[in-house]
Amino acid sequence: MSRGGKMIRRMTVLSCFVLLLTVFVGCSSKSSDTETGSTGNTGVQAGNVDVISQSSGFYGGGFYEVTGELQNNTDGKVSEIKVKVTFFDANNAEVDKQEVAAKPSSLEPGKKAEFRAETKKGNGGADIKSNKIEVTYK
Repeated sequence: MSRGGKMIRRMTVLSCFVLLLTVFVGCSSKSSDTETGSTGNTGVQAGNVDVISQSSGFYGGGFYEVTGELQNNTDGKVSEIKVKVTFFDANNAEVDKQEVAAKPSSLEPGKKAEFRAETKKGNGGADIKSNKIEVTYK
């Protein structure tokens, strides 16, 4: 495959992934735990900790990686921010699930954190075609 063909394929895959991510993040990551934090934390009054950017892909080193940035859009400080990434193959079958801590794992309102998750499952990551991101916090 020519270099241009590879680039077009990557852009097509990335476009499909962004569309799927928008659906998954919009529908899945805003569970009651995500929206309100854990019970007993009255400092979190409104909003969410949202994924504001992300990128993902298969890297020749034999792994599939998802990186991204979160923002605290609540009215209070949140802590113990965790990101659960579920990896799927072309048939939408779950291949792996990773839970990672955001860095930093506590955020004041409006502040940002980063996350990174990877898997070597699914033929060293080569079979991974999409993922779902869920954010939880207290």
